[in-house]
Amino acid sequence: QAQLEETRASLQTVRTRAAKLPPADAVEQARLEVASRQKQVEAVDESCRERRSAWDRDLQDARTKRETLRDQYRDLKEQLDRITQAGPEGACPTCARPLGAEYNNVLGMLDRQIQEVLFNGNYFKARIDQLAAEPAELRDLERHRTEAERALAEAVGQLGRLLAQAQEGPALRAEQERLEARAS
Repeated sequence: QAQLEETRASLQTVRTRAAKLPPADAVEQARLEVASRQKQVEAVDESCRERRSAWDRDLQDARTKRETLRDQYRDLKEQLDRITQAGPEGACPTCARPLGAEYNNVLGMLDRQIQEVLFNGNYFKARIDQLAAEPAELRDLERHRTEAERALAEAVGQLGRLLAQAQEGPALRAEQERLEARAS
């Protein structure tokens, strides 16, 4: 009688464990969930890379243009200084003839060019300052990618648990049959 009770208790334990096993389609659903999460991570990652690349490109473009404007400013300043030192009898920077009556016009033109370069330089300085901080959109994408990766890790973990439980199924059924035969 004691052996029969022990066998029935073991049988009940095996039946309880077998009842907790996932249905046959749960593993397939988990696989589909993992594939879906993987695609989501890849899509967010791609968006993140594209946005970061655009931000880096914009920042580098602004720095390059500002550096070009600095070089242009130095050249214009040198020309202005040379013409100012030489006076009206100095040579024109483009045609090398004495300026004479055109002296004031050339000075005005160089001054306007310098002011334009300074204005553009200030614009690109402000643009560089603006682009120095990581854009909020990029931070949001990074956060979204982290969340998607976490969800993928959870889905992979769930799939692993379901696969382990599914592998346990045949052994539990065999044990259940053995215990039922013994009890009968």
